[in-house]
Amino acid sequence: MTQHKDVGAIQRLSPTNAEQLTHFIQRRMTLKQLQVILALQRHKTIANASGSLCMTAANVSLYIREMEQQLQTPLFLRNNGLYRATAAGLLLTQLAQRIDNECQRTIDRCRQAVLHPEAHSLGIGYIGASMSAYAYALWHRLLPQVEGNSLHIEDLSGLLHNSDMQMPRDEQLGIVLSTSPLNMAYDSSEWHIQTFVLRQYHILVDSRSPLSNAPSFLLPRVNATLDAMLHDHILVHYPDHSAISFYNNAMAVMQAGLPEDTALIVSAFEFEGLAHQNALQVLDSLQVDHLCYLYVHPRANIIAGLPDALSTLIEMEHAA
Repeated sequence: MTQHKDVGAIQRLSPTNAEQLTHFIQRRMTLKQLQVILALQRHKTIANASGSLCMTAANVSLYIREMEQQLQTPLFLRNNGLYRATAAGLLLTQLAQRIDNECQRTIDRCRQAVLHPEAHSLGIGYIGASMSAYAYALWHRLLPQVEGNSLHIEDLSGLLHNSDMQMPRDEQLGIVLSTSPLNMAYDSSEWHIQTFVLRQYHILVDSRSPLSNAPSFLLPRVNATLDAMLHDHILVHYPDHSAISFYNNAMAVMQAGLPEDTALIVSAFEFEGLAHQNALQVLDSLQVDHLCYLYVHPRANIIAGLPDALSTLIEMEHAA
């Protein structure tokens, strides 16, 4: 049994404990465990925490003890019956608070949908694998401001295989991000078009597993011009590579696990999101300065703060 004793100042996490904590959060932690941690941090005692959760004190203690045993590090220190979070416990309570807030917003949106069945559904579409990172980042930024409407993401990359890339006739689409210009054969006056520059790509590898002399490469399916540019870079700088394949979503690749002896090519914007969650290092970089396109329909104005989200989150640079 883990003993909860007050040992003075909260100790910083060691690299080993930090790695164990990250793995536990990503692969094993449940919502109920987060609720127990958050309740104990708020109420400071097992009795009060168990009351707020409608659980027995024994079950609350069991949850904490099992997590501490799995992590092999204490989450709380006890002094005169009051519980105080350790460094690991503080990280988990901060995570729990964010998730609890997200859950509450989801519940509120569900209630709004029931009370206002006429609420709109708005889609953020993306064309080209590199634009998926922008679409998901924009979705995350806008979600708290949807005000009773629903917001979803649509992968429209199949249009890259069409010689005539027309804007889809989808009454729910409000925002489209594309690595290629779209044919605005209809409703051209309704869509507001902005451009921005995709400046750089990074070649990433797992920092824990060095590449061989004949690695494989995973490339984003962008458009014919950028596909050829990335392909040529590999042929010139890595002539002994074993294979070149394409992916649709970099985050999905990393969640499934980067294959052994494989390098992943992502945009600089995608790298910012991936680097925080994975043991990646930059093997090589290449400048591209490729023009990309943002299409915004007036129906997207149902979202408060849309202009700010587009300019600050996407870090847009208006191209000449």
